[in-house]
This record gives sequence, structure tokens and C-alpha cells, in this order.
Amino acid sequence: MTATEPTTTFIPLTHPSPSPTPFSLKPEHQLLFEKFSLLFEYPTTNPFPQVEEMERILPSVAPQVLPFLQHFKERIGTLNLTQIQEHYSDLIDMNPHFHPYVAAHLIGESYKRSIFLVKLRELFREQQHEPPSNELPDHLAVLLRFVSILKDHEIARSILADLILPALHQIVKDENFSIENALMGTNPNQNPYVYLYMALKEFIMGLVEIKR
Repeated sequence: MTATEPTTTFIPLTHPSPSPTPFSLKPEHQLLFEKFSLLFEYPTTNPFPQVEEMERILPSVAPQVLPFLQHFKERIGTLNLTQIQEHYSDLIDMNPHFHPYVAAHLIGESYKRSIFLVKLRELFREQQHEPPSNELPDHLAVLLRFVSILKDHEIARSILADLILPALHQIVKDENFSIENALMGTNPNQNPYVYLYMALKEFIMGLVEIKR
């Protein structure tokens, strides 16, 4: 994994640069971020019900995400919880390219990331958010949960556009994961969590590219 510097000055997070047009998240958007957050946590229960709830919301707010999420659903629909956990661990825990620590993808494992994590914790405190104590603050699930409860939508925009999306562009590179092939589901051996990454990328791209 080759780390690159973030394309924008993301630190400090408390004073994001204003977007050209006002940015706001609908309650449905924030509910979907909450569901994505749960799906990117290590599965302790079958994620199928979460996906079904997302399927009910997506047609009205982000229909382009549905095909990727449905491929994820189809893959996990034939698996028991132990098998789903194995897929999660194989891709997200064991494959460095798919690690969910977004700052590591952008900054690398260095003192700069340590400073960045401190800034994130400060931001969580300022926004009166208590993240889980057993996970680093740049874990994708932690950041998505934070976005799902943020009242300051400009900070949410900055987290999505300047941190999460650039990391997803590195994780799910077009040359490695063809959108066309993904939509066709041509690789029956594809780890289902690849489709979850692609679904999240499509969701965020639709939000920040339309509203920025």
C-alpha cells in the first residue's frame, strides 16, 4: 500500500473550508451512514437485516448504490455467521490493502498519523461524541458512525470528501475493480466485502459530487 498526503489540508478538522454551496445531509443519509458503520464492524450477528433496511431507503436517495449492495446481500445470503466472519477477517483484517483505517491509507504509518488521530479525538470531544474505546478513531466504522450523528454538516462534508472518499479511491481502484464487472457479478469468488466498499464509495461520491 502506497500512502500519499491528503489532497486537502484536513487538519484542523474543526474549521473546514466552506463548500461552494451549502451542504446538508438528510435524515435518510445519516441513517444509511449508521447502517454502513454497523456493516464495517466485525459481524457478531448476521448483517442481512441491516442490508434489507438499507434496500428500503436507497431507491429514493441513492439508487445507484443498490446494485453493489445487492451483490453484497447475495453473497452473504448463502453464508452462516461464521462464514461471514471469515470473509470479513480475510479481507478487512488480514489484507492490508483493505484495512479500514483511512488515515493509514492517506498518511501511512508514521508520526503524522499519530498527530492526526489526536486531532480526531479532539474533534470527537468538541462535538460531544464518545467513540468506542476499543478502536482507533480513523477506523471506517467509527468515522461513519460519527458522520451519522453530526449536526454540523460542513464537518461531515469535510470528513466524507477530504478523508473517507480519498481513502476509498485507493482501496477500490477502478483498474482493479471494474464497475461493469462488479455490477454483473462476474466473479463468484469475490469477497462480499469488496462490494460493500464499492457501495460506500458510490454513496459518498453521489453526495459530495452533487452537493459540493
